[in-house]
Amino acid sequence: MFIFDSMKFADTLEESGMELAQAKTLSKAMQTIVMDSGHHLATQHDLTEIRSEIVSFRAECSTAIHAVNVEVQSINSHMKMIKWAMGLMIGIGMALVFEYIFSH
Repeated sequence: MFIFDSMKFADTLEESGMELAQAKTLSKAMQTIVMDSGHHLATQHDLTEIRSEIVSFRAECSTAIHAVNVEVQSINSHMKMIKWAMGLMIGIGMALVFEYIFSH
């Protein structure tokens, strides 16, 4: 919570040449603004809590990203096996076609 010295603020305004009634009115308005805004500002505890949540979220994201990377590596490994198998099947198919063509 903020502490706002409305009398000191009014005195400062009056010393700078503002009429006392205007200075007091402005001081009361500023006090209302400052006191009301105090309810909407984050405290050190709020910031610490948010930082903790961010750290936790980053750890969860890191774990999820690692799991996805492992899965992608597994898929890449399977894709390489499929490529080799397809190449082998094409090679055997071509060998059979050549054998048929050249044997007749």
